[in-house]
Amino acid sequence: MSARFFSPLGNDVLKAIFLVCLADGLVGISYGSLAVAGGFPLWVPLMLSLLVLAGASEFLFIAIVGGVAARLRRRRPDCWSMRAIYRSGLR
Repeated sequence: MSARFFSPLGNDVLKAIFLVCLADGLVGISYGSLAVAGGFPLWVPLMLSLLVLAGASEFLFIAIVGGVAARLRRRRPDCWSMRAIYRSGLR
């Protein structure tokens, strides 16, 4: 049996699909590592990846919320949880 029976796509198309999947995986790994390094639990980038369908918005969310959290941590070092950050506000 030939490979054409199982895959109606040509080798060029399969190679392009593989390269796009590889690039998407690398972006996902960098997004997850950026989020976890920013202090977010692992479930946050996973849920954002599933629920937000715009890649740049996910990166912006992590950067903006992570920046606010870092600013609040400088003001109140005892404030580490997201619930405490939400209650304290940006005063």
